[in-house]
Formats: sequence, C-alpha cells, structure tokens
Amino acid sequence: MIFIATLVLLIPVVLGLAAFSRRWVLEPFPTDWTLENFRLILLESPGLIKNSFKFSLIALLFGIGFGLPAAYLIVRTRMPGRDALDFVITLMLAFPGIAVGVSYLLGFWKTTPIPLADSWIIMALALFARRLPYFLRMAHASYLQLDISLEEASEVSGAGKIRTFFNISLPLLLKGVLVGVVMFFIMAFQEISTAVFLYQGGWETLPIGIYLDWHRGMEFGIAAAKAFLMIVITFILLLIISRISGGVLKAAWGPGGT
Repeated sequence: MIFIATLVLLIPVVLGLAAFSRRWVLEPFPTDWTLENFRLILLESPGLIKNSFKFSLIALLFGIGFGLPAAYLIVRTRMPGRDALDFVITLMLAFPGIAVGVSYLLGFWKTTPIPLADSWIIMALALFARRLPYFLRMAHASYLQLDISLEEASEVSGAGKIRTFFNISLPLLLKGVLVGVVMFFIMAFQEISTAVFLYQGGWETLPIGIYLDWHRGMEFGIAAAKAFLMIVITFILLLIISRISGGVLKAAWGPGGT
C-alpha cells in the first residue's frame, strides 16, 4: 500500500515542485522558486483554460441531453433496437482517441457534406462522442437501482411519463446523474489524444498547451504549472463528487447511487 501510494503521490509532488521553480535539472530539489509560471498561464494564456471549460461544458450538455434519454430507452422500454443503441455507444470505448480524432478530421473536412472541421464545435462533439459511454453507464446503473414500481405507481395514479420522470425518477436519480456529470466533465477536460488532431489556432486547451510546451523542449516549468493546475481542478471536482455522494464508486455503483 505504501508503494502504491508513493507512485500515485509522486505525480502531483513532482509536478508541484517543477511548477513553482524556474529550472530543475540534475538536482534533488529545485533551488530557484517562482510564481512566474502561473502568472504566464493566467495572464498570457487564459484562452487555454477558457477553451478547456468551454468545450468540456458543451460536450457535457450534449452528453446529458443524449445520455439520459438513451439510458431510459435502454433500461425502461422495449423499443426495438435498444440493445443495438447500447452496443453502438459502448463501441466507442474500443476506438483509440487517435483513431477518433483522425476519423472526425477526415469525416468533417471542408470538402465533405458536413464541413465542421473549420468550426470549433467539432472539438466539443469529439469530446462528447469520446466520453458518452461513461456517462451512459452511470445513468444506466442509476436507472437499474431505481425500483420501476415507483414509476408505475405514479402512472397508475394518472401522471404521464414526462411528469413521472421529473417528479419521481429524476430526484431519485440525481446523485448518480451528478456523479456521472462530474466524471464526464473531468474526462472531457483532460482529453488530448482526440483533440490534438482537431484543434486549430485559438482552440488550444490545457492538455494541448502542455503538449506544445513540452514538445518545444524549453517550457518545462510552464508545462508543469499547467499540469499541476489541471490536477488541482480535477481534485476539486472529485471532492465535489465525494461531498455529493459520499464516494465516487459508492454513488455510481453502490446502494447510495440513487
């Protein structure tokens, strides 16, 4: 357990040391400390943070708008093709992010019938497609834990399906759905393997910014500061999940999920 904890904690510790230093090479610990790296991010590269939140939030809205109805159709109805729908969405897990990025770039190029490659919306759509299976699984599990007799009792009492969903189902599904929402956002926020093939100038996100800084080979401190900032944002979101549900796995899969 100590060995595993060391491996996990080594990541934020090393990134934190590098993020607050000017230069750290061939020394046990940095000797020249600074806040300049974070100043450059917040003052000169605010677009990276803005784009990361913008694309992730739009992808999240797509995920909620499509994932909740899809989970309902799969779990609560006998609609023909519901198993095929589940399979097609889950199939996205089999595709590497690189393959998704290249296929979206080719499929939505400006010479194709739907030329979305020149619009920033393709970034949000790619994040939505990549992370939808995870949200669907969360919503699917939450629906399975919701006793269908509650919905049936509401409908027998005269309430329609829409009223039953908003008054009965949604309040009971809320914890599991919120966990799925936050997890979807975290994974979309950190996505790079797909986005790196689709971005254009001005569309860079924090992960892409880290890649570009590291690739140039001269901005290690700034890259570390961006990575450390991502870890802090992710940690805050995980704390929100724990606060809402008492634990990520418990809320998503255990008895407390609904």
